[in-house]
Amino acid sequence: AIADARATGKSAGVELGEAKPTVLHTRFGDRGERIVLMWSGNDGVGVVSKHILSPTDLDHFQTMVAAQENAHSRLSPADGIVAPQVLRFSDDDRVFLLAAIAGQGFEVALLDCLDDDPARAALFTRMGKWCAAFQDPNAHPKRGVWKKGIRNKLHDIEARVPQLAEPDLLKQAIDTVRGLTPAAGAETLSGWRHGDLHIGNVMISADTVTGYDFGPSKVATLGPDLARFWIEIVAQFYQEDALGVGQIAVGADMDAF
Repeated sequence: AIADARATGKSAGVELGEAKPTVLHTRFGDRGERIVLMWSGNDGVGVVSKHILSPTDLDHFQTMVAAQENAHSRLSPADGIVAPQVLRFSDDDRVFLLAAIAGQGFEVALLDCLDDDPARAALFTRMGKWCAAFQDPNAHPKRGVWKKGIRNKLHDIEARVPQLAEPDLLKQAIDTVRGLTPAAGAETLSGWRHGDLHIGNVMISADTVTGYDFGPSKVATLGPDLARFWIEIVAQFYQEDALGVGQIAVGADMDAF
């Protein structure tokens, strides 16, 4: 990944330097393998490289690049809402370079203000503004809730319950979700879906909120994006008894968001 990023940078006239880059994000497993690195560069200008190790098909790689370009073109740095520009990409090596991303990871920013209620609310409000600007739900019609899809997903999960470590807890969760399934004719928001929205893919600075590492660009229902983001926060930062049945976040955090 390091060698391919340096080669791609050289072809674009971007000197990445000899210093070892910082690892921003990695993924290894059945859902694909990738490495995201932050480079300081000899000229002091930061560059981010993203290397797709698998799947290796060209169409998949090009959809990732296109998703990043789409996000960059639609967001306004003047408003502090950012998706970094693609500087260069290599189809052969499955690597692309992004303009510098300012700030620190969302996880670190949240840790810094975890016990400071006003600062914590301000952080979630900024994140909510980024999501609203990127997803742009007001520009897209609402969609009907796909109740059959929810039922099928619950059935698939239920079939695997005996193989899991906490079968009783998962059965309780399945029953809770069934009880929350909306009535016929219910609608939900749609907009541009990030595709991989979690706290490792968001950077926070004093002036900007930056999202990156997008999945394929498409307009779809927004539940999967928002659920992924909030479930990770709940798992890492909330006490077990912090939420009531059906809640995905503490009320004050969700209100700020």
